[in-house]
Amino acid sequence: MGCVTALAAGASVLPAGCERSVSRKAVLQSLVQHLALPDAAAIVRETKALESALAQLEREASATSLQSARTTLQHALIAWQRAYAFRHGPIEDSRALMHAAFWPIRSSAVEHLVTGPQSIDDAFVSELGVDSKGLFALEHLLFAEPTPNTTWMLGTVSTRACALASALARDVSRHAERVAHDLARGDFQRNFANAGQDSLNQVVNQMLATLETIAADRLGRIASMRSNQRFEMRDVQGAQSGLSVDIPLAWLTTTQRVYLGLERESLATLVKQVAPQVDVQVRAVFAGATAALQALPKRLDDSDVATTHALEAAILSIKDLEVALKVDVASALGVTLSFISSDGD
Repeated sequence: MGCVTALAAGASVLPAGCERSVSRKAVLQSLVQHLALPDAAAIVRETKALESALAQLEREASATSLQSARTTLQHALIAWQRAYAFRHGPIEDSRALMHAAFWPIRSSAVEHLVTGPQSIDDAFVSELGVDSKGLFALEHLLFAEPTPNTTWMLGTVSTRACALASALARDVSRHAERVAHDLARGDFQRNFANAGQDSLNQVVNQMLATLETIAADRLGRIASMRSNQRFEMRDVQGAQSGLSVDIPLAWLTTTQRVYLGLERESLATLVKQVAPQVDVQVRAVFAGATAALQALPKRLDDSDVATTHALEAAILSIKDLEVALKVDVASALGVTLSFISSDGD
């Protein structure tokens, strides 16, 4: 009897070479301890740094303090985007991710907040719709040029723009702290681990959904706009801050972290225990997909042939990885697939 067959049959003793030294429960616990918790701590750390940088910009608006705030925002955005690729438990249940990192925003609504008459305070910001606040609203405030060679933060409305930016950052910080607090209580970790196969199903299906978002919605959208010569920066997530490639790369690398985990407490270990050749293949496909995204230029809005080929190669590499997870990993782990890709594969 083969390893997969024995597992499916619920055998109490597995064939030689198939002994399971790591349980699903241990792997799920490890995902929370060594991925979700550290990532939540990074979110709090980077968001607090952003809050501090924007407070400094509000006190003394200058080109130097603006550049510091921009850099800090980039770090905070990537920290939150890592959580998107493992959005289980408090990060999603509390709607923190939606409030902190909703995209696309309504840039016109954000601009109206800068030029409007409303009094800006934390209570006012907390009541705003998710498409008018959060990190991508901050991206627009910090990077957009309302007129050539001007910025909201250093222009005629800089005092109000800086006050709004600080209030937006404080709102994001509150969501970050809530997620870290709820994760630290341990309820989610226990429930997530005790759910066993159901949680494993959720993890793999979410991995697939993340890869589909990269290939079809982010890179695919850029490829389509380029081919139709209708590229607009506002239609590309992270384009204003120069993160249009870094964001999908953060999703991919986090998805790889979900698979690799710790050396002995990971999805990779579970796969290796029943189908070692699948684990070798999946690691190679992950490496190829990562290399393909890293080969992309920082800006994807030009029309040169090299960029076109690099974008096509990146999309294909992500689709190859999606197939490997959907067919081989899902089979090895006995995962019930609920995810359906947009192309029906």
